[in-house]
Amino acid sequence: VRRYPDITHLVRCQYPVDDWDPAFAHLLNREAICPRPRAIAHIHNLYAPHASGFGTYSDGVHDDLNKFVWSALGWNPEEPIERIVQAYADLFFGDAQAEAGAAALFALEENWVGPILDNHRISQTLEQWKALWNARDTAQDPNWRLQMYLMRAYYDAYVQEKAQKERAQEATANEELARATEVGPKAAIAAARATLADTTLSPKAQEYRKEIEGLAAALLKSIGFQFSIKPPYRARNAERGALLDTLDQPLNNRLWLETQFVAILELPSEAEQEARVLQLATWEQPGEGSFYDDLGNLTKQPHVVRQKTWAEDPGGVGSAMVEFQMAMKSDTLELSTQRLSWLDQAKTLYGTPLLMRYEGLDPSATYRLRVTYAGRYNATMTLTADGTHQIHGPLPQPNPVAPQEFEIPAAATADGVLDLSWELVKGRGCQLAEVWLLKKE
Repeated sequence: VRRYPDITHLVRCQYPVDDWDPAFAHLLNREAICPRPRAIAHIHNLYAPHASGFGTYSDGVHDDLNKFVWSALGWNPEEPIERIVQAYADLFFGDAQAEAGAAALFALEENWVGPILDNHRISQTLEQWKALWNARDTAQDPNWRLQMYLMRAYYDAYVQEKAQKERAQEATANEELARATEVGPKAAIAAARATLADTTLSPKAQEYRKEIEGLAAALLKSIGFQFSIKPPYRARNAERGALLDTLDQPLNNRLWLETQFVAILELPSEAEQEARVLQLATWEQPGEGSFYDDLGNLTKQPHVVRQKTWAEDPGGVGSAMVEFQMAMKSDTLELSTQRLSWLDQAKTLYGTPLLMRYEGLDPSATYRLRVTYAGRYNATMTLTADGTHQIHGPLPQPNPVAPQEFEIPAAATADGVLDLSWELVKGRGCQLAEVWLLKKE
């Protein structure tokens, strides 16, 4: 078998970034500038004994370092990844910058590890690349690799600034909606709308955006890099590295909430309006003794069962992984008005069941399950509790997407533990966006 490994894509691909923060996934999308030296080295060496050679799958230069890493390991799988990356930096940034350049390349990979708001490395990585840029040999300008990696460092910092502001805005908006019982639903909605309407960037984000746009223009001139579907870049679609087209994409649920506000204000009674407003405010807070999982968000999926670790199964062939849909139409850039938690899911492939496990439940209580089925596979699935209790038979993904509720038999939680298993009936794989386990009063 000769391998055809995908070293170029980040989501909806063979080897997606492990537990990527949704902010990165939605703005950087499928073909961002993506040096992943340690991940690529691990993937190469994990499967190399099972194949004879390779022809790597690449759609551009954004994966430039990955090509060098894969090819070097093809010659010698035991070559230390640190030596490969330093040789790359020596060749393209100069001997004097080889060590610093290698460290900065590894730092870009580290930028994507863990929740974006907790990652203090991102600003440090940007400073590393700014220092490399300022120390470059200007006689060799334009050095498109330096331009490209500097742009990625600025872009990561921009996404972090944007996510910090917009997620905080949504938290404030939810607090304002929760006051509907005090001020009335109309006033609560007006306050939340005012909070969410502020789309101005922070001063830092404005600075980063200016640098991103300048580097994009420079890369178009130096190597014809297509960062937008619009002229003069003319990328094929928004998935193809069109990083300029996603700069203004919301990283909170502002667009979805607006659709809900419109619908709520059309309800005939204030009591109905208040109930719906409070539902929005507490969407992810189901109350004491109940649980909420956003299965595509690494910070909100404590009950998802991973059959294998990423190191054992980087392609998600036999284990749950995170999946992201685009938050805009790839050809028109029209933004989705779906809730962000519906645009990311846990998924399994090749008939692997999608599993969740709850422990420490109240044995004397009864529970119901609320589930949001969503994803590009449009799967038909069955759901079983504890391997014996059928919660539902073959059920297609609803259109439009909306949460559905099911009763959990008391016998399934009588021991304080609940195991849930979704099995594929039809489609490419199982996909699941949100799950609430709700303790009944």
